[in-house]
Amino acid sequence: MIFPKPFRKATVGLAAVYCLAWGIPMPSLAAMSISWSGPVNQEIGMGPGEWFTPFDFDNNGVADIMFRTFETTMYLQPLGNNEIVATAQQFANYYDPISVGFLIDQDLTSPNLWETGERNILTYMIEEPFNELVGGGSWYAVQNGYLGVSFYSDTDLHYAWVRMSENDMTLTVHDWAYETQSGVGIYAGAIPEPATSALLVAGGLLLALRRKRK
Repeated sequence: MIFPKPFRKATVGLAAVYCLAWGIPMPSLAAMSISWSGPVNQEIGMGPGEWFTPFDFDNNGVADIMFRTFETTMYLQPLGNNEIVATAQQFANYYDPISVGFLIDQDLTSPNLWETGERNILTYMIEEPFNELVGGGSWYAVQNGYLGVSFYSDTDLHYAWVRMSENDMTLTVHDWAYETQSGVGIYAGAIPEPATSALLVAGGLLLALRRKRK
């Protein structure tokens, strides 16, 4: 079935609005060489003892980044020669969330820079005199924030994003994607372009729901 051009534009537009409203990564017209994990939604919680949670973006058996939780503190570390986008501060570098559409490549602009060390990203502590547990850190209460990563697959350098949210002492890794072409940057939130027919079906469903509500 061939849909008229105005209908295609309308459905694509509604699909885009839907993605933005629900924090879903946006398809990119120039994202044909991107590998997307699909929904992961892995929770990394805090608690007694020390815990290590590695992630392998390209499934080659080598972990690319690792989260380390110790009691009520969470750290993040790139592994090997990999790096994470940090924000330069006066006394320390933090792996702060970056926004959707941020270009992750070798040419970062100030105050962003590439870092290789372990960084504290989330901390909870008891606040006195109220004796309440309060949170802090660069990822505290963040919803659908992005992490920028450069990692090596064998000897090839790739750029990636990771989408995460924090709630109630738990960080959730929703999904990630990386550019399969070595040395080519990726925009935070970009995923492979879905088949046109699939996008039209999604848009058609949205139009049907919209008409039903009216």
